[in-house]
Amino acid sequence: MLFLKNLPIIGNIFTKMIDVVAEVVPDKDLQLKIKSQLTEKIAAADFSLLEKEMASQAQTLAAELTGSKIQRSWRPHLCI
Repeated sequence: MLFLKNLPIIGNIFTKMIDVVAEVVPDKDLQLKIKSQLTEKIAAADFSLLEKEMASQAQTLAAELTGSKIQRSWRPHLCI
């Protein structure tokens, strides 16, 4: 579950889900089974949308940096 440290919001939700399972399910074996299934689902989650968004942002930044002076410096001008 090391990957959950990189995704704090999902990690917090996941730990809350595990706590709920521990409170609701009285059988210890069933708890372990459900916890392992949840862990597998989170580990196998598709984060491709997030990856695509980050790649798009990187392409936009690269295009701005290689463009004209106005393209490179439009953000600071908007903050004035």
